[in-house]
Amino acid sequence: MNQPSYADFLNSDLGRWLDERLNAGQSDVVHDLLAHLAEQMIEMNKERQAEAKGFLGWLERQIGAKIGDLSNKTKLRAYYEHDLATLLEILRQNSAKLEQQITRAMEEEIEREFRKSADKLGPLRDKIASTDRLIDLIVYRLYGLSGDEVAIVEGANEQAKYCTARLQATTNATADSRR
Repeated sequence: MNQPSYADFLNSDLGRWLDERLNAGQSDVVHDLLAHLAEQMIEMNKERQAEAKGFLGWLERQIGAKIGDLSNKTKLRAYYEHDLATLLEILRQNSAKLEQQITRAMEEEIEREFRKSADKLGPLRDKIASTDRLIDLIVYRLYGLSGDEVAIVEGANEQAKYCTARLQATTNATADSRR
């Protein structure tokens, strides 16, 4: 998904509208917009969590095991961030812990449910990412950041995401090796 740059945002209708509000001393209007967007984010994340909970509950019933009892449970809980092959491979790796073995028929049923869930979550995840980006851009403008300052902030955010992902991978590998 292509996200707008800060410069593109500043030149957009919304960017110009923000400038008008801020130049008129109406930062309260901008804060109200941010509060509205934050409420939307909360609702969208609740929808995402409800769909994921529904899929994972269905999956637990199919395999006869709790996700929390399986290796790679973090990946399973974030199944929507991975492909079907990853999900099936994790289930195969946990076959000794499953009451129901993964047959071809079960794989096909899991694939159908996975695709249905992914079809619901894909657009929702895109909307969450777009709204998150919009909030970032509005905050940058609210604080009067320059393009260079935004680049520094976003570079730091990318570095933090990378470090968090590496730490999570290391933690998961350590936890899995202890089982």
